[in-house]
Amino acid sequence: MITLDAITLPADLEWVDEFAAWSPLVRRDARSISGALVRQVSTQQGGRPITLASGSDAWATRSTVVALQAKLDAPDADMTLSLHGTDYTVRFAPDNPLTATPILRVSPPDDDDPYAITLRLIEVTP
Repeated sequence: MITLDAITLPADLEWVDEFAAWSPLVRRDARSISGALVRQVSTQQGGRPITLASGSDAWATRSTVVALQAKLDAPDADMTLSLHGTDYTVRFAPDNPLTATPILRVSPPDDDDPYAITLRLIEVTP
Protein backbone atom coordinates (compact mmCIF):
# COMPACT_ATOMS: atom_id res chain seq x y z
CA MET A 1 0.00 0.00 0.00
CA ILE A 2 1.20 3.51 -0.83
CA THR A 3 -0.24 6.66 0.73
CA LEU A 4 0.73 10.31 0.73
CA ASP A 5 -0.84 11.70 3.89
CA ALA A 6 -4.50 10.68 3.45
CA ILE A 7 -4.31 10.09 -0.32
CA THR A 8 -4.17 6.44 -1.36
CA LEU A 9 -1.95 5.91 -4.39
CA PRO A 10 -1.80 2.89 -6.71
CA ALA A 11 0.02 0.11 -4.83
CA ASP A 12 2.19 -0.83 -7.79
CA LEU A 13 3.75 2.56 -8.50
CA GLU A 14 7.46 2.09 -9.10
CA TRP A 15 10.12 4.00 -7.14
CA VAL A 16 12.20 4.62 -10.24
CA ASP A 17 15.20 6.34 -8.61
CA GLU A 18 15.47 4.24 -5.45
CA PHE A 19 19.02 3.20 -6.28
CA ALA A 20 19.92 6.06 -8.61
CA ALA A 21 22.52 8.78 -8.29
CA TRP A 22 22.07 9.64 -4.62
CA SER A 23 24.05 8.63 -1.59
CA PRO A 24 23.58 9.53 2.08
CA LEU A 25 27.33 10.24 2.18
CA VAL A 26 29.07 13.13 0.44
CA ARG A 27 32.74 12.62 -0.32
CA ARG A 28 35.18 15.34 -1.32
CA ASP A 29 38.77 14.59 -2.29
CA ALA A 30 41.49 17.21 -2.37
CA ARG A 31 45.28 17.34 -2.28
CA SER A 32 47.22 18.92 0.53
CA ILE A 33 50.24 21.15 -0.08
CA SER A 34 52.45 18.05 0.28
CA GLY A 35 50.38 16.21 -2.36
CA ALA A 36 48.73 13.81 0.11
CA LEU A 37 45.12 12.85 -0.52
CA VAL A 38 42.67 14.45 1.91
CA ARG A 39 39.17 12.99 1.91
CA GLN A 40 36.25 14.67 3.68
CA VAL A 41 33.10 12.63 4.29
CA SER A 42 29.80 13.96 5.64
CA THR A 43 26.24 12.71 5.91
CA GLN A 44 23.49 14.47 3.96
CA GLN A 45 20.55 15.61 6.05
CA GLY A 46 17.84 14.83 3.52
CA GLY A 47 17.29 15.55 -0.14
CA ARG A 48 16.93 11.99 -1.39
CA PRO A 49 14.70 11.93 -4.48
CA ILE A 50 11.65 9.69 -4.42
CA THR A 51 10.07 9.51 -7.86
CA LEU A 52 7.01 7.28 -8.10
CA ALA A 53 5.85 6.45 -11.61
CA SER A 54 3.05 4.49 -13.21
CA GLY A 55 4.00 1.23 -14.86
CA SER A 56 1.86 -0.60 -17.36
CA ASP A 57 -1.18 -0.89 -15.06
CA ALA A 58 -0.32 1.35 -12.09
CA TRP A 59 -2.83 4.04 -12.88
CA ALA A 60 -4.35 6.60 -10.57
CA THR A 61 -7.92 7.77 -10.80
CA ARG A 62 -8.72 11.32 -11.80
CA SER A 63 -9.98 11.97 -8.26
CA THR A 64 -6.55 10.96 -6.91
CA VAL A 65 -4.85 13.30 -9.38
CA VAL A 66 -7.16 16.14 -8.30
CA ALA A 67 -6.33 15.47 -4.63
CA LEU A 68 -2.59 15.50 -5.40
CA GLN A 69 -2.96 18.70 -7.40
CA ALA A 70 -4.70 20.31 -4.42
CA LYS A 71 -1.74 19.39 -2.18
CA LEU A 72 0.55 21.33 -4.52
CA ASP A 73 -0.98 24.52 -3.08
CA ALA A 74 1.23 23.98 0.00
CA PRO A 75 4.52 23.07 -1.71
CA ASP A 76 6.74 23.34 1.40
CA ALA A 77 4.49 21.36 3.71
CA ASP A 78 5.95 18.19 5.18
CA MET A 79 3.97 15.08 4.22
CA THR A 80 4.17 11.44 5.21
CA LEU A 81 4.74 8.98 2.41
CA SER A 82 3.98 5.40 3.43
CA LEU A 83 5.63 3.15 0.89
CA HIS A 84 5.19 -0.58 1.41
CA GLY A 85 5.48 -0.40 5.20
CA THR A 86 8.13 2.32 5.48
CA ASP A 87 7.30 5.94 6.29
CA TYR A 88 9.23 8.86 4.79
CA THR A 89 8.89 12.56 5.56
CA VAL A 90 8.75 14.23 2.16
CA ARG A 91 8.01 17.43 0.28
CA PHE A 92 7.25 18.02 -3.36
CA ALA A 93 10.33 18.26 -5.58
CA PRO A 94 11.04 21.79 -6.78
CA ASP A 95 10.59 21.12 -10.49
CA ASN A 96 7.54 19.50 -12.06
CA PRO A 97 6.38 17.56 -8.97
CA LEU A 98 3.33 15.99 -10.63
CA THR A 99 2.73 14.78 -14.15
CA ALA A 100 -0.61 13.16 -15.00
CA THR A 101 -1.67 11.93 -18.41
CA PRO A 102 -5.11 10.46 -19.08
CA ILE A 103 -5.06 6.90 -20.42
CA LEU A 104 -8.24 7.54 -22.40
CA ARG A 105 -9.31 11.00 -23.40
CA VAL A 106 -12.99 11.47 -22.67
CA SER A 107 -15.02 14.60 -22.29
CA PRO A 108 -16.18 15.39 -19.74
CA PRO A 109 -13.73 13.42 -17.59
CA ASP A 110 -15.06 11.19 -14.81
CA ASP A 111 -13.57 10.82 -11.30
CA ASP A 112 -12.74 7.16 -12.01
CA ASP A 113 -10.92 7.76 -15.32
CA PRO A 114 -7.37 6.30 -15.25
CA TYR A 115 -4.26 8.48 -15.41
CA ALA A 116 -0.59 7.58 -15.71
CA ILE A 117 1.23 9.62 -13.10
CA THR A 118 4.73 10.57 -12.10
CA LEU A 119 5.07 12.00 -8.60
CA ARG A 120 8.39 13.66 -7.72
CA LEU A 121 9.17 14.03 -4.03
CA ILE A 122 12.26 14.63 -1.90
CA GLU A 123 12.90 13.17 1.52
CA VAL A 124 13.44 15.96 4.03
CA THR A 125 14.70 13.86 6.93
CA PRO A 126 16.71 10.68 6.63
